[in-house]
Amino acid sequence: MQTPLTKIRTRIMNFPILFFMMVAIIAISTETVYSQKNESHKELGAIGAFLPDADTITTQAVFDYDVELFPGYVFDGWLFYWTLGGPLTADFQENPDVPWLTINPTTFTSDSCEDIVPVSYVFSAPMTPGIYTTTIEDQNGNWANTNVMLTVTNSPTLNDSIFIQIFSGDTVTLVDTTKWTGFGNFSCVSNYIPDSTSGFLYTTIPPVPWLTIQPSDFPIFLNDTVFVQKVFTSNTIGTESTHEIQTKVWRTRPRYIYFTLDVVTGIEEQFSKNLPHSVRLFQNYPNPLNRFASISYSISTPRFVSLKIYDLLGREIKTLVSEFQFKGSYSIDFDVDDLSSGLYLYQLQAGSVVKTKKMLVLK
Repeated sequence: MQTPLTKIRTRIMNFPILFFMMVAIIAISTETVYSQKNESHKELGAIGAFLPDADTITTQAVFDYDVELFPGYVFDGWLFYWTLGGPLTADFQENPDVPWLTINPTTFTSDSCEDIVPVSYVFSAPMTPGIYTTTIEDQNGNWANTNVMLTVTNSPTLNDSIFIQIFSGDTVTLVDTTKWTGFGNFSCVSNYIPDSTSGFLYTTIPPVPWLTIQPSDFPIFLNDTVFVQKVFTSNTIGTESTHEIQTKVWRTRPRYIYFTLDVVTGIEEQFSKNLPHSVRLFQNYPNPLNRFASISYSISTPRFVSLKIYDLLGREIKTLVSEFQFKGSYSIDFDVDDLSSGLYLYQLQAGSVVKTKKMLVLK
């Protein structure tokens, strides 16, 4: 799940846990948090081919395809091939031939940049950690060689890391909003759609009783939306962790999310006294300000938050925050170098709650 980290410098107050690489979720009661999953073109692989008289060459002398997998894990990745000016025919062979990789199809023809051919790369990770390599060579010499490197490891590179803290017996639910809308601009196609159906698979390594994902294996049709619930709950005091693996049909690499669940006990007030119980907006500091200032605020439940600056005519001047945030206290640093002297308003909207204060700029 992609966490809603702010794009400007944000400090989470009252928590000893850094939010630079992770988000802390403190749950005293059941909470549900939604996020939207956006596909990145960095997760797609594409290799163009060219004819000697083509105006544009999109091929490389060598294309690198690297994948990280847990021991014994099987992953179906995809690369996409096309030609400029075609038709051209491929005849792929592994050098050397290896038991951990199967590609399909190995022979195909592309007629143009619109005739994109998906090629499946099925990786079957050996049980022994290490680095495994081979090269996919086009015997016809039309497409670039592909250097394939499989890294088998119990500590793959993470796409995200999320820390969750709850009291014993409490529950936190995270919700992924998954969609299939195609790749957007790809090769010379305005929105490349290899098939009207894609699919998601969520797995955890190791499997843990305190995390339930539903649905975890499902098809998704073009322009449809599927909500995936991740429910965290436990009565066992202590800290545990697991890797969530997200794979999707047409994706080039898996995504890895590292979850840490900390289950605590004790006098509830010792934890809750540092957590805000209402939406509060504080006066900016310094005030008046010349260039730099900070605005602090707190929210009592997870919700969508916006913090904006307006002039006295109600015109929006600057957006400081616009994202989903968790329960906690925040401080936003900003500069007003582009503002002239005068009186301004800054407004916090957290869900249906709106708070407004004045600030004075003197230069």
